[in-house]
Amino acid sequence: MTHVQWNDSSALHTFAIEIVSKLQRAGFTAYFAGGCVRDALMGNQPHDYDVATNATLADVTQIFGARHTLAIGAAFGVACVHGKVQGERHQVEVATFRSDGKYTDGRHPDSVTFSSPEEDAKRRDFTINGMFFDPLNNSLKDYVGGEQDLAIGTIRAIGAPEQRIDEDKLRMLRAVRFSARFGFEIEPKTALAISHHAEQIRMVSGERIAVEMRKLLESARPGWGLHRLYELRLLGELMPDVATAWSDSAIRERTIAWIERLRDRGSFASRLAAMLSSCEMESDKRRKREVLRLKEAWKLSNNDASSIEFALMHAKDLLNAHALPWSLIQPMLIAEESWAGVELARAFAEQQGQALDGLEHCERALGWPRERLDPPRLLTGMDLQSLGFQPGPKFAEILREARAKQLDGELQTPEEAITWARHQSR
Repeated sequence: MTHVQWNDSSALHTFAIEIVSKLQRAGFTAYFAGGCVRDALMGNQPHDYDVATNATLADVTQIFGARHTLAIGAAFGVACVHGKVQGERHQVEVATFRSDGKYTDGRHPDSVTFSSPEEDAKRRDFTINGMFFDPLNNSLKDYVGGEQDLAIGTIRAIGAPEQRIDEDKLRMLRAVRFSARFGFEIEPKTALAISHHAEQIRMVSGERIAVEMRKLLESARPGWGLHRLYELRLLGELMPDVATAWSDSAIRERTIAWIERLRDRGSFASRLAAMLSSCEMESDKRRKREVLRLKEAWKLSNNDASSIEFALMHAKDLLNAHALPWSLIQPMLIAEESWAGVELARAFAEQQGQALDGLEHCERALGWPRERLDPPRLLTGMDLQSLGFQPGPKFAEILREARAKQLDGELQTPEEAITWARHQSR
């Protein structure tokens, strides 16, 4: 029996122990399960808690009361128990020990059979996620060798890797994501099974793929994960154009180095933009098409998609901002997505040893008050109409040119702008 030093004084931990205690006092077996056990063994504070028990959903509801119990997977014996500790509301997922039936959709079991802790452990994905812990007796229950794999830094499928992947295709991407999160190697048989089944990742919904990719790219070791994503052929299924570009090892290493530069300040959008930037995209039209394809495939938000597109289209201009007219740079900086372009441009510059003058110019400007960064227009459409101009292409062209002259300091007052406009041919 392994004793664990559980370093968590949070109210959520207290609430989770209370749930286990009530279940055990009622005569049931109950343990902490899965990720929280893994994190505690690694010396990290868990972000959430799951409890596994031989109590059924009806038992859980009776013990904690219908007001504090929400069935979130009745067919699988899963409930959410919620309550207050120290004035804060918390929730813990409670699930009945089970064995899974066949998986015909590649993601979820068609049926389940309620079973024992050992059988429940064997149906989980990876050994490091398959352990239980009894917080009342301070004892680890490890039926799958997860403690040993944590010690040696290994992501290993429980049982036969092919079977785990056949059950749930997303496990392939989860293996890579956990590898990136912890810096663990993927056990050879598990890695081989992923490589052989890589094309089946397409069976997973775009939303789920995006969630896993976000976690991978925002992990502490995105480069580690991206190398494995490429090596295991998953990248070729998820982003085929990027994988093709990355067949050139120099391009692959350079792009991954850019993404590593984005670890501390880069967003999901800027990291995806860095990946896409490794493809040969000779025109803005092609860039927009590639972003749209990814948005539709992964069901990305409009904000993510527009940020990726902005970064791809404007990073180089922002890098050279000090050498360009302010009238060209200012419209980029007032865009909501400007931060994504600045992030990507800085990663490029730092990796390639380029001067940061242009970026520092942009970053200073982004710190200005809004009225300085985006001052009111000196010339408006109403002003032009009062001068006798009619709306149309020429009308719009004059407004654009007046705004550029204002930003570049050639026009400084409304009177100067109107005088200038009066001399433009109608």
